[in-house]
Amino acid sequence: MLLILVHHGDAVGPEVDPMRPLSSVGRAATERLARDAMARGVKPDAIWHSGKLRARQTAEIFWKVCNPLSPFTAERGLLPDDPPQWMRDRLSGFGCACEWAGEDRIERFALEATGQRLGLARAQSG
Repeated sequence: MLLILVHHGDAVGPEVDPMRPLSSVGRAATERLARDAMARGVKPDAIWHSGKLRARQTAEIFWKVCNPLSPFTAERGLLPDDPPQWMRDRLSGFGCACEWAGEDRIERFALEATGQRLGLARAQSG
């Protein structure tokens, strides 16, 4: 199984928009990271996100660039306070997935869901 965890791109502050969509910097950085993933042969079988606007926008960029034919859904278990067990149960027996989670819990999630530590790639602004 190949599991790719991506933190949402830079979002505007709640004082700008309480829904916190991606900023122009976050959108551009996410587009660069998605193009790099595609160039490396990443073609996910599914793209999941937490349902938060900024996570959905980030996931949608990867979906359009890497595999617009794959299923694109909000999945239970990807919000910051959701127990990692929900995703572990969901991932068992799944061939390949892209999974979108908050940066503050990606390392903990990966360790608990897969039993492995991982290296994180971050989209750099600018």
